[in-house]
Amino acid sequence: MLNKALQIIFALCSVTVYLVSLLVIFDTPWITEQIDNFFLALNYSSQHQASYFTIIVIFLTFPDLLAIIFYLRNRAKTPEMNHQFSAFWRFFIDSLIIIVILSFLYEFLLFDSDYYRNDLYEFQFCIGVLLCLSFILFFVFQPFQLLKNIVSTQDAHTYLRELINRTPYINFHVHAYHDETRIRVVTESHTDSEGETHTTTRTETYQERVTTLQLNKPYEIAFWRDATDLQELLSPQRFRIVKIKIKALINPYDSRAQQHYDSQWEKFCNQYRGADVVVDFSVSSGITGMKTDLLLVFLDLKERPFFLSIFFYFGVSLTPFCWAYSLWLDQFSAVSEKTILKEYSQFDSLESSSSF
Repeated sequence: MLNKALQIIFALCSVTVYLVSLLVIFDTPWITEQIDNFFLALNYSSQHQASYFTIIVIFLTFPDLLAIIFYLRNRAKTPEMNHQFSAFWRFFIDSLIIIVILSFLYEFLLFDSDYYRNDLYEFQFCIGVLLCLSFILFFVFQPFQLLKNIVSTQDAHTYLRELINRTPYINFHVHAYHDETRIRVVTESHTDSEGETHTTTRTETYQERVTTLQLNKPYEIAFWRDATDLQELLSPQRFRIVKIKIKALINPYDSRAQQHYDSQWEKFCNQYRGADVVVDFSVSSGITGMKTDLLLVFLDLKERPFFLSIFFYFGVSLTPFCWAYSLWLDQFSAVSEKTILKEYSQFDSLESSSSF
């Protein structure tokens, strides 16, 4: 209990140092004045500059070092833990944020105000860009996709059972296009050493892609059945929090169904093969109404902590500790891959092999 309390206190101190640093970087007058008064009360002098800066470095970096250590230790004990690629992208962004903050604080604490104010705009611009990037990544990376799809085990099983009764689909796609050479006029202006502006005009050629045909054609499925292993699909989980990845397989029932599919695919390709200079063909398949392929499942939603909420994650995403949150999410959850198998035929009525 004491260890957890110290971790919480240290984390709160780190976030406080980070937020105060941002306020100082964006030149908030009242917070700068309070910091000056604080240092005066502590008899701030050049002898203490290095000590204060060292403490700030510890507060901003030590939590991330602990996150790495705990993650590696838990991953060694639990190989089933998911390996989040997004966490390493966030580590790169968050490291840049910390580097910019420490660079600013180094000048702010160890030099006079005129020195760091010369570079203030550059610091503000860098932090602004990184915070905007953090806001964009909030919607892209896996934690957001997980947290908005949190369900109980019972609800997850209900959803999986619904997928068993839903219709499979197969779509053929064609995209025909060619490149055309275009000519455009480019106007450029530049100022010489004497302050006079000169304008030049030139023409240049470029390639533009022109699409002549793009369509989707459904492959007609006359009969289908669900062949999912229901016992495996609804098997109990060994972890309290489970990330479920759902995969749909749409397979032919027998060789006759495969031959019919191959003939329809060949007919489709032959029909549009000469539609343009370049013709790309592709196939997509899935289950109608399958909205998500990733769920975060709790054995009991009442046990869901505040830390596993979108609001908390949004706040963390604007700090240099977001990647550590992604690793923390890995530590408390496991990955379970579920497969929904559908079989189709054009000749025989099929009965579902799954049993409830």
